[in-house]
Formats: sequence, C-alpha cells, structure tokens
Amino acid sequence: MAVLHTLRRGKAVHVNMLFRPSLFRNAIFWNSSCITQQIMHHDSEKKNMCRKAKSGLFGEIYEGPYHLLHIRPMSSQSQGSFLTDLKSSPSPALFLGFFGAVPFTGLAGMSIFLPEHMELIAHAQQAYGACILSFLGAIHWGYALAKNSGLKPDWSTLGYSVTPSLIAWTALLVNPLPGFVTLCVGLAVALSKDLKTPYFPVWYYSLRKALTTLAVGSVAFTAAVFYFH
Repeated sequence: MAVLHTLRRGKAVHVNMLFRPSLFRNAIFWNSSCITQQIMHHDSEKKNMCRKAKSGLFGEIYEGPYHLLHIRPMSSQSQGSFLTDLKSSPSPALFLGFFGAVPFTGLAGMSIFLPEHMELIAHAQQAYGACILSFLGAIHWGYALAKNSGLKPDWSTLGYSVTPSLIAWTALLVNPLPGFVTLCVGLAVALSKDLKTPYFPVWYYSLRKALTTLAVGSVAFTAAVFYFH
C-alpha cells in the first residue's frame, strides 16, 4: 500500500519510500527512511495521476485534502495474488458466481453428448450469454448510484452500462455462429472495462477473470461444436 500526502498547490513534497514484500495479496508497503523522491504538485501532475488511476495503475483513489492511493497493478496480477484475492471473495459472491457459470459449462458439455439437440443447445447458450452480458453492464449503473461511489452517474459511466445490453441483443438477432462470436467479444470487452475501473473491491477483479474465462471458453467451445456439427 502506498500513501502519498500531496499538498494542493505549488510546494514540493518528499515521499520517503521503502519497498517491503507483504504477506497479504502481494501489496507493497511503503515505509520512511529509505529513498526520498521529490514530487512537484501541479494541476498537470494531478491529472496525470488520475489518468493512471483510471488505467488501472492505482487500485483506489480518494479525493480530499490528501490523496490516498492504494497502488495495485490490476493487469499484472501474479498467480499467487490472483488465488489469494479469489479466496477472499465473499461467500455469496463466490458461490453464486461459479454456480452461475454452470449453464455455460453444462451447455458446452451437452453439445458433445446430445448433438441431436444442437439447435436448442445453441439457442440456450446464446440466450444465457446475452443475459449475463447485460448483467455485467448493469453493474456499472448500479455502482454509480451508490452514495460516495467513485463511479459517477455521468454520460461515460451510464452510457457504457447500457452498451453490453445492446451487444447482447445484437447477438440474439443473428445466427448462432456470429452470435457466439459477438458474445465472446462482448464478454471480453466487459472484462477489460471492469479491470480498468479502479473502484471495485480487489476480489472482484479475480472473480471476474475466472468467470469470464469459463464463460468465453464455454461459448467458444459450443460454437466450435456447432460449426463442425
């Protein structure tokens, strides 16, 4: 974890930093008495920090007289921290999340063992994938409505939140193969968007990675079986 105490205007601040490995989630603790780094606080510097936070370099950002930044590279998560973060997920989220992946994996398996029902299986996979994709977009809408949420109910957030629903609807209007491709792309885009949003709990990123892998893998497998059927 990193603590950056930054004055609002003009003066230079010294941040004493000492890297030390953590026993918890591979976080980085910063301590005093090692390296002194001078940071000039200008408006341009503040905007640069906020831009990095949005890109996933910082895990969380708080506004106020001081800026408290939890540094956590979202895109460079090691296997150890991934599993640790996944295990730290609330039990209901873990149970419902993986239980919700059962239709994906179940339909993928049925496409092998029940080829005579391939048309029905393909339609069921398309429909369930569209429902899940719509749900992933709605998470941003709901999170933006929460009091003191980092996500604001602006055009960017709410505009994106309805985009997965439109992609899911499009996937249902076309034939199974292009529909499967559309769903895979939509699920991948939704995951990318979530990983670049620094306001969610850390465990949510690991859970999203695991569940999206299962969903995209199952849809792609069903598409392959349907193609060669």
